[in-house]
Amino acid sequence: MLCPRGHENLADAHFCSTCGTPMAVVPNPFPPPPPTVTNDILASGTPSTPGSTDVPAIEPNGRKPWGWIAAVAGIVLVGAIVAIVLVNGGEKKMYTLRGTSLLMDELGDVTGSWDDCQGSGGYDDFGPGQNVSVVDGQGNLIGSGNTQSVTNALLPVIVQMDRDAGAIGLEATTDDAAEDEARDLLQEMADLGVACLLYFEIEVPESDFYTVEVGSRGELDYSLDEMKSNNFVVALTLGS
Repeated sequence: MLCPRGHENLADAHFCSTCGTPMAVVPNPFPPPPPTVTNDILASGTPSTPGSTDVPAIEPNGRKPWGWIAAVAGIVLVGAIVAIVLVNGGEKKMYTLRGTSLLMDELGDVTGSWDDCQGSGGYDDFGPGQNVSVVDGQGNLIGSGNTQSVTNALLPVIVQMDRDAGAIGLEATTDDAAEDEARDLLQEMADLGVACLLYFEIEVPESDFYTVEVGSRGELDYSLDEMKSNNFVVALTLGS
């Protein structure tokens, strides 16, 4: 095998044994390594070698720029949802406050029947439709309603209220007997014109303190514990 300059060599020779000239172009068994991504590329998104356009811009850790934006937006959204849940979850527990307002008038100025009575004379403001207000310890109005006549339909409620808070002082132990006792007692007092019993019911939120007022006849104060111990039943008495 002849080299490019005409010297004889073995068939598998890569270089001429006489002049040292390469017999043919020999492939490099160790190709050059790929371009290295350096810190300046990570920071600026441009190759470190001038004129090179082979290396694409890469964000740190290989993440796309909008990945960070999506992550931040997700955190903000979750925070907003948690805030809404906390606000809604802060709503106070509601209770049904039931009460009786009993007018005792020894002068006999109560008029009407036991299930449709009202005061007269100095108590002419006492009767069905009288305003009832409930305020908390800061003086905020938290519930209001109106009084109504006690009827046969309400007697079971009155009996239970008497057991919870001693509304009218019944002695019977069974429900039916207690309802009959309540009816007879109210009828007797109405016939004499000396008493009238009214009922009210108001939805109120949980509060550390309650002040209940019927009309403008004075206020009664209760703590939350007192309300709970009486199953949110109050019994007010007006007059002598």
